[in-house]
Amino acid sequence: DFKRITNKSIRGKISKRTLKNYEEDLNRCSKVIDKDFKKVTEKDILNFLKDYKQATRNRYITLLRCFYRYMYNLDENENKTG
Repeated sequence: DFKRITNKSIRGKISKRTLKNYEEDLNRCSKVIDKDFKKVTEKDILNFLKDYKQATRNRYITLLRCFYRYMYNLDENENKTG
């Protein structure tokens, strides 16, 4: 659940509007790629980004990098605790 993840991880660090934009962007990406996030490949992401202008591509790349870094860290922490 995106809201649970973002509220826990970046609460108070960014505006509610920015959070809403992040949620919309991740949802858009998820709908277009239509795969479990653990199975998404670099090729999937590049294909998703191909029709966007460079500024939009950069925004998505930054967002996806942060998302996957957070999910990786979450998975690592879960593996350490049980």
